[in-house]
Amino acid sequence: MIVRTPLDRVADDQISARRLARRALPLSRQQQRVFDFVREHRWFPSYRAIADHMGWKNSASAVAVLHILVTKGRLTSSLDDSGALKFEIVGGAP
Repeated sequence: MIVRTPLDRVADDQISARRLARRALPLSRQQQRVFDFVREHRWFPSYRAIADHMGWKNSASAVAVLHILVTKGRLTSSLDDSGALKFEIVGGAP
């Protein structure tokens, strides 16, 4: 059995406050364009589709922006059954 102390609760509150603060961070113009592109599709677009839409030559740029959107609280990421990274819009599916 795990016993939680008052210090654990304080740490949890601080983490929650940090998460809320990150969600309040504004998006850059490029991050907003990627987020809008993802949001307007019924299925989550591939990294290549995002890179092509943005005019990037490398799909790694799309991956980097998606991870920033996760950090800023706009997307969530998880592993699906096959072990592939899956992104979802916070508050609803694309």
